[in-house]
Amino acid sequence: LFVTDKYTPPPGKYHFDCGVYWDVMDVGVEFAISLYRSGVAYKTVWARSPTNALSLGSPCLSTDASADGTDYFEIYVYHGSAASKDVSGVVTSTWFSGHRIGV
Repeated sequence: LFVTDKYTPPPGKYHFDCGVYWDVMDVGVEFAISLYRSGVAYKTVWARSPTNALSLGSPCLSTDASADGTDYFEIYVYHGSAASKDVSGVVTSTWFSGHRIGV
C-alpha cells in the first residue's frame, strides 16, 4: 500500500531493506540512510566517504519493525556535503523493499 512515497502495511512484523547510491560524493563526507516509522527515525546507518574516491554507494540498511496498520514507513538520506548531490535513480543501485515476517 503506497501513498506517494510512504508504505503503510497491514498490522504485523516486517523486514525492510534499503540502499542508496550517490552519483558523486565529495571525499571525507558523512552520509546516512534512515528508515522512518510514522515520521520518526527508526534506524539509521552512517558512513563516511573515503578520502580517495568521488563516486560511491551508501551503506545498506536492513532491519525488522512492527506495524499497527496505521504506521507508515519512509526512507530518508542525508549527506554532509556543502553542495547538492544527486541520488541515482537506477533501481539496481537505489532501492527500498519490505516483506511481512510475522504477526
